[in-house]
Amino acid sequence: MNRTSVADLEKFFDPIRYSATKWSTREEKQAFAVALVRFFESECNPNLFRKPLYTRLSNCFGHIAHFNRFGFYAEWFSTPERREDWVAYICSRPVYGDPTWTFSDVERDIVLYARSNWRTL
Repeated sequence: MNRTSVADLEKFFDPIRYSATKWSTREEKQAFAVALVRFFESECNPNLFRKPLYTRLSNCFGHIAHFNRFGFYAEWFSTPERREDWVAYICSRPVYGDPTWTFSDVERDIVLYARSNWRTL
């Protein structure tokens, strides 16, 4: 899989497109998107699946928190087939929520990015 440069990711996930929430800034939303793409494009290097990324991701795309991040990782990212399933999962479901309360605006852009860059997995 191609690795997209951080500069290109920061351009794609431009924080001006996001709404700040009571708990997160636009820049924090951008940082989540960039971290998630970097993790995924590393072929899901477990060393990049740190607690903050797991915590945020477990609250996006209709996911539920697993017992811990290791269980979440095993479920969605431990094999190429599971990674393909995850891309299909996020690309097939609607994005819900008010972006002033959720990361729904970032979820929308992650799905757009995935459809353009990962659908050929």
